[in-house]
Parts: sequence; structure tokens; C-alpha cells
Amino acid sequence: MWWFELTVDDEDMLAAFMSKVEKLPTGRPTADPILLWQKGQLLRQWTAARRAQVPLDLMDPIQIVVGVATVVFLVYRAWPHLF
Repeated sequence: MWWFELTVDDEDMLAAFMSKVEKLPTGRPTADPILLWQKGQLLRQWTAARRAQVPLDLMDPIQIVVGVATVVFLVYRAWPHLF
């Protein structure tokens, strides 16, 4: 039925290994609730700051292009009057 067969020795070794795994420490202690709340607030502030910055980042190249186009247009219109 299975693609492998376990012998009695294999089952004994597996049981010994699992008993060792069972005795291992169970990880980190639980975190302080206040610390978790502060981290959540910090993440919320960072997310809000990133969302507020996106439109500003998108407008920078547009402002540069419009400014350069305006300068080119004004120089083009004023060229005959300059010389």
C-alpha cells in the first residue's frame, strides 16, 4: 500500500526520534501585548506614509516634463522678439 515498508527496527528508531523531538523547547515565549500594539501602530504609520507618498512620486516626472515644455514654448514664442 505504501511506497516504503517499515521494519520493527525502523519503527523503534522513529519512535525514539519523535520522543526526542517532543522534548525540544517549544520556541519563543509569547510577546508582550503592548510591544505588539506598538509594532502594529508603527506599521500602520509606515503604510499611511507610503500611500501618501505615491501620488507625489508620480507627479515629479510630470512636473519636470511640463516645466521643460513650458520653457521650450516660451523660448519659441519669444525668439523673434529677442533678436
